[in-house]
Amino acid sequence: VPDSSSASAPAATPTPAVTTSVDFTDARMILVNNNMGLPDGYTVETQVGDAATGKELQTEAAQSFAAMQAAAQLEGVSLILQSGYRSVEYQQGLFDQQVEKMIKTGLDEEQAREQAKTVVAVPGYSEHNTGYAADILTESYRIMDSGFADTDAYAWLVKHAAEYGFIERYPEDKSAITGIIFEPWHWRYVGAENAAAIQASGLCLEEFWATYGSAAQATPVPESGSASADGDPASSAA
Repeated sequence: VPDSSSASAPAATPTPAVTTSVDFTDARMILVNNNMGLPDGYTVETQVGDAATGKELQTEAAQSFAAMQAAAQLEGVSLILQSGYRSVEYQQGLFDQQVEKMIKTGLDEEQAREQAKTVVAVPGYSEHNTGYAADILTESYRIMDSGFADTDAYAWLVKHAAEYGFIERYPEDKSAITGIIFEPWHWRYVGAENAAAIQASGLCLEEFWATYGSAAQATPVPESGSASADGDPASSAA
């Protein structure tokens, strides 16, 4: 309280609300991770995104990947859609295989399941189940490991992927937040306008939701349509 002989103190300037132009009800902004599964009744329409591998993505994401692949090819960079949409049933098989692998290292079942979650997402909690996740490799490097970060393809994606609506989903410095190991091959379609906003923020998707999504009045809306029945024979994580 100011002294009675002094002038009134100026009113405090309100702190501006943290806002973004991103619409969090946009189906492309759906957040799926080890703590947040697919919404009940989630369905997705898919189509082939890479004719050479036959891998599928959600329809819009598939079309954007094809355009990105063509653009990279013009610059002498090959992009291969190694893994795309996976059914929840197929994801269950991948997760069970990883648990067994961890048990063989000497972990008990509970420890093995927790360790497996850092490499393979729990079924229904995988971005691949949404149809918006793309594991991307290149002709000269067909292994899904951290070595992909040293390729020309990765460098091209870092520079151009957001233009086609894809963001790097599991950066090396965000593992403690995403709960997933560094996966330079794993890219997530959110749409070009959303990708630009997320990239400019320097945040991973979890951080972006935590920072801006709390103001959203609704959760992401599941996309209507029927899901493809086939799984994905890739052995990658999330």
